[in-house]
Amino acid sequence: MAQMLQFLRDCGDPVSTVLCEHARRFDSVTPCPDNLKGRLGQCYGNASKLALADANLAYCEGFGFDPSMGVPIRHGWVVDPGGRVIDPTWRDNSDCIYFGIALRTSFMWRRVVARRQWCAWIDSHDWIGGVSLKELSEMLDPRWHSIDHLVKV
Repeated sequence: MAQMLQFLRDCGDPVSTVLCEHARRFDSVTPCPDNLKGRLGQCYGNASKLALADANLAYCEGFGFDPSMGVPIRHGWVVDPGGRVIDPTWRDNSDCIYFGIALRTSFMWRRVVARRQWCAWIDSHDWIGGVSLKELSEMLDPRWHSIDHLVKV
């Protein structure tokens, strides 16, 4: 985890900065029921669909680390109210570690509608030029991130 944080700090781009400052580690995993599993390679769409179907789930983006792969991979998943990762894409994630941010479902859905496709904020160019504190307060899910300090009204 320390190496991943250092890598993100060294990148210096706005997405890496947001992840360094606001991401959290999710390492409690619960198996995804077979009927909710999605297609491999479609993690953002798979996770988005779960979050839209169940308001108790939080849509997350960041990095997943599967020890069998050896490197962190940009990834999307959901977390339940207990903080357990439900990954509808990776088939065996029992040893995986997830590091990312929980996004508001409304923020994620606006992006999907605007682009007419399942997409990831982490892989987009929306952040070029930086991310304002107001934008952060509108995108981070307050169930998982303290956002009161971001924007003073």
